[in-house]
Amino acid sequence: MSLKAGEKIGPYEVLGPLGAGAMGEVWRARDARIDREVAIKMLPASFAANPERLRRFEQEARAVGRLNHPNILTLFDLGTHAGTPYLVCERLEGESLRARLGRGALPPEVAREFALQTARGLAAAHAQGVVHRDLKPENLFVTTDGRIKILDFGLAKVAEVVSAPGGGPDAAAGGAVSAPSQAPTALAPTGEGVVLGTVGYMAPEQVRGVPADARADLFAFGVILHEMLEGQPPFRRATAAETMTAILREKPGSISTSVPAGLRDLVRACLAKSPADRPASAAALVERLEALRPREAAAPSPWSQGWRRGVLWGARLLAVAGAVALFWRRPPPVEPASAVRLTQVTLSEATEESPAFSPDGRRILYTVENGGLRQVHLRELDSGADRALTSGPYDALQPTFTPDGAAVLYVRARRAGTRIEPGDVFGRLDGGDVYEHEIASGRERRLLENAFAPAVSPDGTRLAVDAAWVGPSRIWVTDRQGQNKTQVTSDASEAVTHLRPRWSPDGKWIVFEQLEGTRFDIRLVDVATRAAVAITDDLFQDLHPVFTPSGRAVLFSSYRSGGLNLWRIPVGTDGRPSGRPEQLTTGAGQDLEPTPAPDGHRIAFAVLQQNAEIWSLPVDPGTGRATGPPGQVVSSTREDSRGAWSPDGREVAFNSDRSGTMNVWIDEVASGSVRALTHGPGGDYQPNWSPDGRSLVFFSARAGTADIWRADVATGALKPLTSGRAMEINPFYSPDGARIAYQSDETGRLELWVMNADGSSPHALTTIGVTGHFVRFTPDGKEIVFKTPSEGGRMMAIPVDGGEPRALAQVAGGSHSSFSPDGSRLIDVVEHKTLWVSPLKGGAPEKVFAFEDPSIRIDYPVWSPDGKAVLFDKFQPRGGDVWLLEGADVAR
Repeated sequence: MSLKAGEKIGPYEVLGPLGAGAMGEVWRARDARIDREVAIKMLPASFAANPERLRRFEQEARAVGRLNHPNILTLFDLGTHAGTPYLVCERLEGESLRARLGRGALPPEVAREFALQTARGLAAAHAQGVVHRDLKPENLFVTTDGRIKILDFGLAKVAEVVSAPGGGPDAAAGGAVSAPSQAPTALAPTGEGVVLGTVGYMAPEQVRGVPADARADLFAFGVILHEMLEGQPPFRRATAAETMTAILREKPGSISTSVPAGLRDLVRACLAKSPADRPASAAALVERLEALRPREAAAPSPWSQGWRRGVLWGARLLAVAGAVALFWRRPPPVEPASAVRLTQVTLSEATEESPAFSPDGRRILYTVENGGLRQVHLRELDSGADRALTSGPYDALQPTFTPDGAAVLYVRARRAGTRIEPGDVFGRLDGGDVYEHEIASGRERRLLENAFAPAVSPDGTRLAVDAAWVGPSRIWVTDRQGQNKTQVTSDASEAVTHLRPRWSPDGKWIVFEQLEGTRFDIRLVDVATRAAVAITDDLFQDLHPVFTPSGRAVLFSSYRSGGLNLWRIPVGTDGRPSGRPEQLTTGAGQDLEPTPAPDGHRIAFAVLQQNAEIWSLPVDPGTGRATGPPGQVVSSTREDSRGAWSPDGREVAFNSDRSGTMNVWIDEVASGSVRALTHGPGGDYQPNWSPDGRSLVFFSARAGTADIWRADVATGALKPLTSGRAMEINPFYSPDGARIAYQSDETGRLELWVMNADGSSPHALTTIGVTGHFVRFTPDGKEIVFKTPSEGGRMMAIPVDGGEPRALAQVAGGSHSSFSPDGSRLIDVVEHKTLWVSPLKGGAPEKVFAFEDPSIRIDYPVWSPDGKAVLFDKFQPRGGDVWLLEGADVAR
């Protein structure tokens, strides 16, 4: 059907043609409702002429519409126009994998990344019962920002013969899917005796024409991975018949020994002749590829963090095999995977942290835990040679090079056999002195007593430290010998401490942490004038700041995305922020202590592991006192956190990175079986149930910023409830399910907001600020309880329909409060160590539980619906490693 520019198809305005072929015409269009460009595919008239074919097509579209994954093409809409069926899809920019392979094989790290994204998309589809059955490079699209999009799901049931040797009519129409080696595609309804798939990518069972299941996709996956690594498929022969014979009888072509053994083994496993000998599932592929990836804790890769809204509205389907490239214009070739790379530097089971580059960028310092104490190590990055610089019974931490690279400064514990620990997580240290260690001779001397975080000025003449020499910890500057001390920061409040100074490249500024209670912000101070500038001023924990080598940005760690990740914020010559923070990593561990290499192309940082588990403590429903020892409810080798009871108490929803990315999972308490409710990267945190148990709300950065999302418990269907540049987090349903309370910084400060359960009518309730992870409706639904940083950090209650907040009785904690079922008490954790119960109608808070091991943390306590148990996170640090984030401008 021919269209004209300006013609309307429903709400879509046609802008111009993109291409045409045997399977229809493709048009560029705009959805005027949200000013978004889309691609419209007008299908052949034969679809409309055959009611059964049209019915099957629409049925298949609905099936695929259950999918929701960033590695699967999005279908926005389908319908008919003047009797002709059409599809509306997202419009991508980039090229097909076939076009990319036309320029040769891929580097192993690129092939691994593309394979991992493909496996994630397949796993999401297979989980919904949707099998591709025609996976090939033509049906994988590489976007300009490095994402893989799987195209043409499920079409084998509705399409017939699409292409012939040499590319077929659609390829001749100008698409980017043709290649001289492209084999014919036979797409027909499944059934015994029917050959289904593309020659060269079909599994043996498809070649034989016997029924095939999802494991046929795994065979095609293996063929594609082989082709990415070697530049050609493993069974290519002169004719289609010879190719099919090779698939049935011959071994695959060899793979170069320069390819990592893990990738070679994975290809061989996928290409097993018998489906039973292949990996069990696409999810198993994901696990194996994540294990081969240098660091999956940072998934998704930084070039894939720009996913925006508008790709969630229902489906993943492109209607015609072989015509996919007609939907997009092709920019110049891009090699996105070369943009950034994550490499693990240390691999031992010990905790390794506190990295610091040498001035020439060829060596790195870090600490290694040994018997509970840390020692400073020096590693040559080129050779991997490693040696300890310190030894003995003293804890050593916070190492840094002098500008000439000849010596190392570090902090050593004042008492032998004692580990220096902060009073609270990431808090101020005490009991350490600054030492200088000459690398060549090994000679050491003490420079400063009771000081921390030493940093030498770029010219080598001054030393900055944090120290509590005349009151609270402040930033001090001395000469290079530790003499002539000068305090360069101050504050009106003695509750404020200043920590971890780092110099700007020109020596004018020092960047540091400002800690007030549990609030961490980043400040700059002009060393000459003592004038301070706020880099961050919010309620997130912003930690470990350091200037980039250019001096135009500050790197830091922050919880602002839901996990502790690396961020970068630009700063001007006046020291003030000149742009918004930009997230660099999205891992589920704690990404800490960034330090840039002098060339600005690398960032070393520490990743501390969080093997959090969810436990349950039996309690008396009337008092909250423990009636027995706690027991494990949810556990894995990764982070399982922020559990929430279902209304009937039979299930627990929680967030976990056990699949490699942080998603929402559901645990059936009685059986212990778990299932993933959400999939894909972005970071899904803190699910909470609707009163009817049919949906969960959570917050996620999967669309680029932290927003509130809703998931259907039965189907996994997702819907964003908030959008925009503001951060919205920590959602909770009202008792009647009609409203959702959450926290938003829309006004510039985190406040309490409420909206209808469908996301409509969002509005702020407070103007005094809100902090903590939990807000709670009172059991009668009339008020919302929250903690404010104002009013001395009190717990407050505010009417849902608006009004002035009122202070609650004395409450222990307040950041993770949960009501008892009758609403008479709140339970919370104090200092991440002890559970306390606070009566709301008289009586003092009471300690009810703490682990004997002081290293164990407790977080996110939640009272069960029957009042007989309290769910909480049990967290005990279990190691860490040093990583490198490498790319042309990662530390610009």
